[in-house]
Amino acid sequence: MDESSGRTRKWTRVEYDCLVEAEILGPEDRVELLGGEMIVKEPQYSPHATGIRLVQRVLTVAFGPGWDVRAQLPVGLDDESEPEPDVSVVPGDPRDYRDAHPARPVLIVEVAL
Repeated sequence: MDESSGRTRKWTRVEYDCLVEAEILGPEDRVELLGGEMIVKEPQYSPHATGIRLVQRVLTVAFGPGWDVRAQLPVGLDDESEPEPDVSVVPGDPRDYRDAHPARPVLIVEVAL
């Protein structure tokens, strides 16, 4: 790689979370960590948002009590990935994840329209 080429840096979830906690990254930044890279999320249009809400509604009924159906919230998959899928289903209650993002979703849904 020559000196004029861009260089990239891998980020860990710990580093990424520190940037969020220090308010260096905020909701307006619209990024998520995938494979150590900060990826810009696409804007949401009405059909996409409606699809997410409908999936969330159906899965909440289908899974029932004991499951948390989450829309666009972080999931800690590994040391270099903290995606915010359109919908994820994790065991338990939202309070179970007060101190850390869930790490073992049983289902992840991405809505494509």
